[in-house]
Amino acid sequence: MEQLTIKDLKNPEYETRGGDIFYAIGGVTEILKVTKSTIINYIKKGEIEGEKVQGKWYVSENSLKKYLGLWYTEE
Repeated sequence: MEQLTIKDLKNPEYETRGGDIFYAIGGVTEILKVTKSTIINYIKKGEIEGEKVQGKWYVSENSLKKYLGLWYTEE
């Protein structure tokens, strides 16, 4: 996988809840370049933390950063 930066996580398909950013599965597929079913499998295996809200899966930005192993300082 190519090196990602925090700018790669600023995807248009997200929403904010309680000050946290949550990406819809479509946004996560764009970031990771994998299919929706792959993301759902990652969630079910516990590789990425996800939550289902009104029938739609979301992944928090912090969970995605943890999965990617990103360590950075906010710009």
